[in-house]
Parts: sequence; C-alpha cells; structure tokens
Amino acid sequence: GKVFLSPLRNELHPSFNIFKDKISDKLLFKDFGYSISNDCFGFVQLIYNINFIEALRLIDRDFSLGIAIPL
Repeated sequence: GKVFLSPLRNELHPSFNIFKDKISDKLLFKDFGYSISNDCFGFVQLIYNINFIEALRLIDRDFSLGIAIPL
C-alpha cells in the first residue's frame, strides 16, 4: 500500500495507509492515528459526516456510475 498524510487531521508524519486487502480484494484505508479502517464508502462518510446512502449518492454522482439509488 501507500502511506499519506491523514486527510482526517493535521499531522507531520504520514500515517494514512491505502492498501488492497488480500482476502476481500478491496481497496481499503487505515488511519493509524485514529486506529480506524474502512472502504471508500466509509471514507466518504467520515470526510463529509454523512450516512451510507448519502455517500453512495455522492460517489455515484462524482464518478457517473449510474447506480439506481432509492429515494
């Protein structure tokens, strides 16, 4: 994986890791400063403080995925 400065807080040393999980084959993140990890939906939920459906709508809109999301 790759290590970056955390987008969740100010820091001087990289502690935000993006990696491919060997078991699920999904791209995940882990923030070692907060001891949290999740997928892209969880990341968007954290950054924007929104629920899963709102995160799904945002990702669908930004990437033009065409997902049918109920209202």
